[in-house]
Amino acid sequence: MESGTSMAEHPDSFDELVVGLQTTGEQVDESRQLVVLLSSLPSEYDLMSSIVENTKDITLIEVKEKLLKKSEKLQRKAATEKAFRGNANARRFKDGRDNGRKGGPPRNNDEYKSKCFNCDQFGHRKRNCPASKRSDSDDTVFADGERKSSRWLVDSGATSHMTPHRKGLSDYKCLEASIEVTIAEGKISLVREADTVKLTGLDGKGIRMVDVLHIPGLGRR
Repeated sequence: MESGTSMAEHPDSFDELVVGLQTTGEQVDESRQLVVLLSSLPSEYDLMSSIVENTKDITLIEVKEKLLKKSEKLQRKAATEKAFRGNANARRFKDGRDNGRKGGPPRNNDEYKSKCFNCDQFGHRKRNCPASKRSDSDDTVFADGERKSSRWLVDSGATSHMTPHRKGLSDYKCLEASIEVTIAEGKISLVREADTVKLTGLDGKGIRMVDVLHIPGLGRR
């Protein structure tokens, strides 16, 4: 069997060879044809050749059919192995690219020996700086605290709105008579002033509240 010849083509080439021998007057019976056919096969068919040689009453046609089935099986196996190798190479390339080095192991902070531009410490880069992460966390907590402290609870049914902060108040005026208000833990506070507050609602519309009582020490507005 010549290199590059498929098993589907090989039986035809073999038949042409047999016909050529017969035209020269040489007698080539079926048993001899089997011997010639099996000896022409590549090493992938060694096991099958051995089985055929030890099988009685097998015909030439049956052997050709078995060879075709074996060939199809080998082709499917080769295609599967090729696809598997392609997928494995693609994964290695992707992993290497993600790690910054094609096909190399992942990098970590231990490999970095230069100084961090954020904290001037050695052993890590600026983007992995723990000091920067702590600062970001502190800023987040501070900003969240500011947002919470600036919230108002508006109750349209309340007698008066109250606030512990003077910031944001306008139109300050003294009350004609002090108002006694009980706040947390039963503490009594005297209110002597009222103010106007301008807010922005969740819908973006302006809200103007008048006569807001200023009570230092109040927990929530």
